[in-house]
Amino acid sequence: MYLYLAVEQQMHTAQAGAYRTFGLEIYETAGGRLQKCGGADDVWPEAGPVCALARDCTLEQVEPCHLLDVVADWLAARR
Repeated sequence: MYLYLAVEQQMHTAQAGAYRTFGLEIYETAGGRLQKCGGADDVWPEAGPVCALARDCTLEQVEPCHLLDVVADWLAARR
C-alpha cells in the first residue's frame, strides 16, 4: 500500500531566489513499516491543493512510476 504526503519544501533558483513550495513524498508499507520510495518536488506553491492531490493519489493507489505523469496531468488541468 502506498501513502502519499504533501510536504513543505524550501527551494532556490537563480531566477526566483529562495521560495517556499509544496511537493509530494511516497511511502510504501513493508512489513508493518513505512519506507520512503519516491516523490515529486516543487509541485505547487500552496499546501491545500497538494494535500488534496496526495489524498487522491493515496485513495487511488497510484503506482510511484506513474506519479510524474499524474502530476503533469494535474498541473495541466489547473491552467
